[in-house]
Amino acid sequence: MVQPQPDGPMQWDMSGEDSGGVLRIPPELAGNEVVIRLLCDNQQLREALRRSNQTLRQRCEEMEGWQQKIREEREFLSCRFQDARLLVEKLALENHSLQCMVNGPGSSSNHSYTSSKSDVLPGHPARNGPLEEPKPD
Repeated sequence: MVQPQPDGPMQWDMSGEDSGGVLRIPPELAGNEVVIRLLCDNQQLREALRRSNQTLRQRCEEMEGWQQKIREEREFLSCRFQDARLLVEKLALENHSLQCMVNGPGSSSNHSYTSSKSDVLPGHPARNGPLEEPKPD
């Protein structure tokens, strides 16, 4: 806070913690309209600043709560994603072992079955076996 020089005619009284600093003015300036108007404007500005600071504090607290919620949600989704990835890997291994059992031990064991989005068309089931030629009707 800006304070007047100690040698000036006005002095700040900062005795109260929440007093906001009371300005004691000499009696010869107390009746001056300009000084009264400036003091009133000063008080209005202090009040506006106090309200603005309070609003900013509330918004900051809301933002911190929102950020915490987002962090928790991100962590939850990350765990779910890891679980899903592990399940997909497990199912892919199980699928591969079933493929080996169906194809028999003598079939090409060098092939590893991988599926991609291009293998499955929307509305059509995925095919795990060899491609068949279309039969003429």
